[in-house]
Amino acid sequence: RFNYLSSTPFVAHMLAIVLAQAAASSLAPYTPLGASYATSDPSANAAFFATYLNATLVKQTAFTSVIRFGSAPAFVNTTGVASPHYIRFVRPSNGTELQQLREYETMLSGLHAGIANGTYDQYMDSHLGVLLIDKAEHNKYVQRLRAGGVPFLVRCGEELPGFASVFVAAPSGLVVEVSGYSDLPAVPWAFCSPTSEMARRWLPRAASPPHPLHAVPQIWKMTLQSSAPAEAQAVVNETLATRTTLQPHADAGANGTCANITWSAFETCASPTKTSCVYQVHFIENPRKPVGSLSVRGLEQLAGRQWLRNMSDFRAWGLQNFVLLHSHGASDLARALDQGTRLRYSVSSTAVRGVPRTSVMLAVPHAATDQFVVTDAPVDATAAFLASALM
Repeated sequence: RFNYLSSTPFVAHMLAIVLAQAAASSLAPYTPLGASYATSDPSANAAFFATYLNATLVKQTAFTSVIRFGSAPAFVNTTGVASPHYIRFVRPSNGTELQQLREYETMLSGLHAGIANGTYDQYMDSHLGVLLIDKAEHNKYVQRLRAGGVPFLVRCGEELPGFASVFVAAPSGLVVEVSGYSDLPAVPWAFCSPTSEMARRWLPRAASPPHPLHAVPQIWKMTLQSSAPAEAQAVVNETLATRTTLQPHADAGANGTCANITWSAFETCASPTKTSCVYQVHFIENPRKPVGSLSVRGLEQLAGRQWLRNMSDFRAWGLQNFVLLHSHGASDLARALDQGTRLRYSVSSTAVRGVPRTSVMLAVPHAATDQFVVTDAPVDATAAFLASALM
């Protein structure tokens, strides 16, 4: 079942909103399961995560690499039950789609080359957020980057003294932010600066091999670039039962003066009082940074066209980028959306271990680089689901 910006009468549309909100309340708590990314070279990206962040290769085919990488949700200054987190890297089988993806990756490569010179670009706003809180483990990660000659940027916010976020780009342009206590010098955010909000951190290769990581990376957020963060946040709050939480960068210009940022938290834990259990989605409009040949708004329009062209075949490269969440209420969400919505979505049913399971792919307006997929497939079947899911 598919929908693209369907036209519904006002009363029916209002009824759909009520039903979607009711369905959203039945979705919590969420279990973050993983993510999927389109790439022209799945094996190179899997190798990058294995080399620098101790990811494990689970399955590899001619077109797909699935890795086990860290756990989610994240637990800050406490412990709790988390699930393994998986990432699928998938190469389009269609030659035209593959060529278009390679052109997109070439643009990203040119933009991300600025990392070595201290330049943060708008496409870095879409990134995976990872915690390595322990200082020794975070320092080991930095040492591994230095040993491999990988350029990286550092950001340190005033809200967490001694805490550093290190940004790197994987081979096809996927950006990863790894945060934790660190010995790196503080480099504050400066959203009003046109280029260098982060100092250059291109360091020489380490003289000796770095020590292996022992801590399991924790996945705590997905950040997405957006031309309208408030509108994107309103959709996920209404449809996926997230709640608005304060973002700490207003004093650095992310208060509408130079950039716009919204943070929303998923109800990932059964007990809402467990505030240290964290999984969030952030939306960022960062117009003063370099953007390349395709604007953020242009990317959003491209995503809309991909949905229109691929209503019966979801193998378009842009539709292979999604965040995967588990919820027992996936079928409730599907029924609510079927009542009428202005959102782009797709509902599919797949047999997992012989049992039909519902999956809903939801496109959030003004968040073009990723969709959200909500499934009621078993948590321990995530790797198999990602390896086979074409959506």
